[in-house]
Amino acid sequence: MNWRQLEPIDRTHVVWNGQRLLFFGGCDYHRMASHPEVLRTITESLQRDGISTGASRTTTGDHPAYGALEAQLARFAGTEAAVLTPTGFSSNLILAQALAGKFSAVLLDREAHCSLRDATQFLGATVHFFNHRDVSDLTKQRATLGDGPVVILTDGMFWFDGSVAPVADYLEVMRSGDWLWVDDAHGFGTMGSRGRGTVEQAAVATTERVVTTCTLSKALGCAGGAILGSSAVVQEIWRRSSMFRGSTPVPVPWIRGAALALDLLENGNDDLASKLHENAERVRSQVEGSIGKGPIVTQVGIICDMEKVRATFLEKGIFPAVTEYDGKLSLRAVISSQHSYEELDRLAACLCELVTK
Repeated sequence: MNWRQLEPIDRTHVVWNGQRLLFFGGCDYHRMASHPEVLRTITESLQRDGISTGASRTTTGDHPAYGALEAQLARFAGTEAAVLTPTGFSSNLILAQALAGKFSAVLLDREAHCSLRDATQFLGATVHFFNHRDVSDLTKQRATLGDGPVVILTDGMFWFDGSVAPVADYLEVMRSGDWLWVDDAHGFGTMGSRGRGTVEQAAVATTERVVTTCTLSKALGCAGGAILGSSAVVQEIWRRSSMFRGSTPVPVPWIRGAALALDLLENGNDDLASKLHENAERVRSQVEGSIGKGPIVTQVGIICDMEKVRATFLEKGIFPAVTEYDGKLSLRAVISSQHSYEELDRLAACLCELVTK
C-alpha cells in the first residue's frame, strides 16, 4: 500500500486513499506552506518576477531578493552573514566544498542526517564517528586526534525522535581551531524561545567557529536552504563551492514567500514558536513514555507491529504517524502550531491506546 501519496486539503488534514484524515506528519511546522499571506505574496511575485532567474548567482541570476533574505536570515539568527542554497540538503554539501582542506579530522554523530554524511566526502579529512549525542565518547575521541583543527558535525534536533544535540557541551570539548557544524533543519524556526534554533536553545553565542545549515522548507514552508555563519565562511562559499557557483537559485517568488514567513514567525501577532511548544507539550503530558523536544513527539513502548499501529491510527481518523526514511522506521508525530486542542487530544488518545495494547 502506498503511504506516500497524500493530498493536503487544509492546514491539518490530508486525503489518503479517498479518506479525509487528521495529519501529524511532514515538517511544515507552522503550516506556512498554506498561509494565505504567504500564498498571496508568492502569487503576486510570480506575476511580477517570473518563475526563474535562468542563471546562477555568480553570472546574471543574482536577484536583489536573495541578498535581502540573506540579510534578514542573519539578523534573525544573530550571525554575521547568511547565504541561500538551492535546498537544505545541498547546504551541507556546499559548505563542505567551501571548507575542504581546512580540518585534520571530522567527528560525526553516528545518527547524523545523510546530507552530513555525504558532506564529509568533500572535506578531505578522515571521518571518525562518535556515539549518538554522547559527550563522553566525543571527548575521548577528540583527545586521540592531536592538535590539528577538527570539525564536529551533528544535527541540531534529530528528525527520527526529536532528541537535541548537547551543543553547549560540544563547545566545551572543542580545542583552539576546532569548529562546530550544526545541521538545524528541524530546529530552525522551532527551537529556542524565539524560534532561532538549537544554538539559541542551548544559549550558545554565535562565533566564527560555529556554523549552522538549515532549510526554508520546514518552519518557513517554502523552498531552498541557507548557511548561517561568519562573513568569512560566506565569502569562501562564493569563492570555492562549485555546487553553489554552478546552481540556478530558488525561484524568486519562493524567496519572497520565505521572507514573509520569516517575518510572520518573528514579528507576527501570534507567538508561533511558543504555541508550537505548548501544543507539543499538551500531547506529551497526556501520553506515558512520550519523548522528544520541540515539535516532534516520539512514543516509546509501542508494539512493534507497525501494521497494527497504522490500523489503530486509521480507526481514529488520523493518518498513521509512521515515517520511513534513511533506513529507519519511526513512530513520530509532528505537531504544528496550527493544530487545535481537540486535534491534539485525539492524537494523544490514539497514542495512549497504543501504549495499553
